[in-house]
Amino acid sequence: MHLHGHNMFVLAQGHGNYDAARDVARYNLVDPPVRNTVLVPGIGWTVVRFVADNPGAVMVYALPL
Repeated sequence: MHLHGHNMFVLAQGHGNYDAARDVARYNLVDPPVRNTVLVPGIGWTVVRFVADNPGAVMVYALPL
């Protein structure tokens, strides 16, 4: 996944289906890595956070591997 014009904080990643009741506890809110491109695990999920301070449309896309 790539986000144009922003860097994003990678809070968590996992395999399988995302389960909010279980997976929120895995969020790294203390010192998350900062990236502009993130590999999302196959049959998995990734939680990102970014500051929307760049005016205009935000383009997020993922390319299948």
